[in-house]
Amino acid sequence: MIMNSSQTATWQSDHSTVQLDQLRSTELWVQQAMLNRNSSFYEKYGKRVFDVCVAAAAGVAVAPIVATAALAVKIETPGPVLFRQQRVGRGLTTFNIYKLRTMRHGNRSTGEVLPGNPDTTRVGRVLRRLKIDELPQIYNVLRGEMSIVGPRPFLADTIEEVTEDGRHRFLVKPGLTGHAQTNGNITLSWPVRWRYDRIYVDNVSFSFDTRILLKTLSVILFGEKPTEQD
Repeated sequence: MIMNSSQTATWQSDHSTVQLDQLRSTELWVQQAMLNRNSSFYEKYGKRVFDVCVAAAAGVAVAPIVATAALAVKIETPGPVLFRQQRVGRGLTTFNIYKLRTMRHGNRSTGEVLPGNPDTTRVGRVLRRLKIDELPQIYNVLRGEMSIVGPRPFLADTIEEVTEDGRHRFLVKPGLTGHAQTNGNITLSWPVRWRYDRIYVDNVSFSFDTRILLKTLSVILFGEKPTEQD
């Protein structure tokens, strides 16, 4: 699960008892929900095949783009090319995601980066707009920590804030792109995004994954715009 006993003690020293109770409640809910989940054949077996095939092909295709972007990051500002951050995935397991750095090295931004953040570099703005900064997470997909399609990986220090809809996102692997990301993403409130996540988790299928993947291309070309839930 998300924390061992020593991590829990540290977390408790920095958070209220109510928050800790909420975290434990989420952990117990996820454990029970995963035991009771009736996954389809595609979710159990086919989705991993889909992930590996798409990730392997995409990795080869975008390698020159990632290399060029990495060089631009390195030239523009000092600091590492890659940004690493701990996130929470399926079953509340934690892992490190990788992104191309889009912020000035040493900035204090820890949560979601909104448009207009002064710490975002010029190269970073372009990478974020075209989603190129997310491409190193293909590595996470190949490692089995993420999926091509799924709810975006969650920040570990905000688990206690999730609603019941949000809890459902921990029943599947997080994705490079997802239902919420193709229906507005940062233009939406968190509760609305979690509702989109729940819709996806309740309807995982090859056709749904394919539809989301194709809609992602539209987001890259035309930007994020809120839409009606479907």
